[in-house]
Amino acid sequence: MKINNTSSKRSKRTVFILVAALLLVAVMAYALYPRSSSQGDKKQITNTEQTGEETTSKSDKEDAATNSSEDVDTQTTTNEVPESTRVSTSITSLEQKDDYVEYQAIVSGTDAATCNATFTSKLGKPVVRTSKVSNGVCSEKISAAAFDALGEWQLQLRVYSDNTQATDTQTVTIQ
Repeated sequence: MKINNTSSKRSKRTVFILVAALLLVAVMAYALYPRSSSQGDKKQITNTEQTGEETTSKSDKEDAATNSSEDVDTQTTTNEVPESTRVSTSITSLEQKDDYVEYQAIVSGTDAATCNATFTSKLGKPVVRTSKVSNGVCSEKISAAAFDALGEWQLQLRVYSDNTQATDTQTVTIQ
């Protein structure tokens, strides 16, 4: 009888040790796993706030390089694209409805342009959407699940046309 009881305790102890080891490995893997560029972006933002200078972050260069639109030179960053004297944009609505965040902007001066909407927050990862201007309007409906933090988010809308840009900014609260 004592032999069975001892082997039962050993089995339980072995299972417990295996589970604890797996848990430890998982915690260590999480701690050592390289974080996304959001920490680098936070450092960049903090550095910009401290120095008061406008700097070009790595993500700006990556955004410019991945935008394959004919409306903008892909070898420049958003800060290097000149403001348009011909094209303008104005965000007419920005709100959270049910499980979506919707914006709409009027674009004047061109019918052929690309809209780039970048939502930023102090707490969350940026949410970026790109679309084409249609009938002088730039709009998007984004799932609220794309926003990984509640609170105030700033929308910076950039409209690119003929290697120039027009911008507008507005704030929305995600609840």
